[in-house]
Amino acid sequence: MTSSLGVPKKVTEYFDTPKELEEKIKRMAELVRKSQHIVYFTGAGMSTSAGIPDFRGPQGVWTLREKGIKATRPIVTEIQPTKGHMAIMKFFETEKMKYLISQNTDGLHVRSGIPITAISELHGNSNIEKCKNCERSFWRKFKVREAAGVNEHKTSRKCDYCGTNLEDTIVNFGEGLPERVLQEAYRQSGLSDLHIVLGSSLTVSPANELPQITVRNGKPLIIVNLQKTPLDNMATLRIFAKTDDVLMSLCKELGYDEIREINDIKKDPSFDQMIIMPNATRKLDVIKNNKVELMQWPNANLSESLKVRGFKLGISVEKQEVVELILRKCSNTIYWV
Repeated sequence: MTSSLGVPKKVTEYFDTPKELEEKIKRMAELVRKSQHIVYFTGAGMSTSAGIPDFRGPQGVWTLREKGIKATRPIVTEIQPTKGHMAIMKFFETEKMKYLISQNTDGLHVRSGIPITAISELHGNSNIEKCKNCERSFWRKFKVREAAGVNEHKTSRKCDYCGTNLEDTIVNFGEGLPERVLQEAYRQSGLSDLHIVLGSSLTVSPANELPQITVRNGKPLIIVNLQKTPLDNMATLRIFAKTDDVLMSLCKELGYDEIREINDIKKDPSFDQMIIMPNATRKLDVIKNNKVELMQWPNANLSESLKVRGFKLGISVEKQEVVELILRKCSNTIYWV
């Protein structure tokens, strides 16, 4: 069950000096270079540069609420991934990130290209609705939440497979986190040899327990947040700076001169809808890394894997080409049976 330590009385933001930040980025790059299983953990501060307000900052939703002021939210259609999101995508592509844990519900990580198999979205995704009957989930290009009540989740759509009413995946305070997603986050934190927290106050349980697992295993923790957190004394490296600034500087320090332009699958006609199958993480790990196994699949199974995602193949397409297409799409945000 999600719970919070509440709105802190002090919302002071701190900033490292340019010299301090430069030295810390170099140290951060050293830790990244020598680590093999890096887990990133992102909070609301990750998306403030996209125009989405955080919760506990000076202009945060809860901070303003205590003053009787309603926070200004951006127009949904104008929100898109930031340079920071694309930097994280770069780390994933270059194996400088094995797994991503996110408290955000804005879906910007998935929209930037991070496969669902490489992320635990602890509090849900505003673009994903699920079927509790057959456990399939559906990614949409629009925000799926329609319910007015905090603990109500039904949407106006039904499952394409079994006809059951679909529900949004947003987790509100007091509601339980999705067990499979949380357990994978625990497992990845246990495997991590470096945990990097970006833009989280680390006051929400049980999410704030995850970086502590890495620390208890004797591995380093890096925290990047403008406000102080309850876990600061556990951090090997504590950086007070904006997440986008840190991530872009880290890219430069690691020698990544070229960062992909802002990518948003909402603008790609190939992604009108994606179907997320039960146990997608475990199954994709096998498929993505085993070309031999895919070549042994019956042609009908291969074709079905593409068909349900809108890909139609001519009868003359070679099996090798189908397998190559699946492998390419596995590295880009398509989720396979």
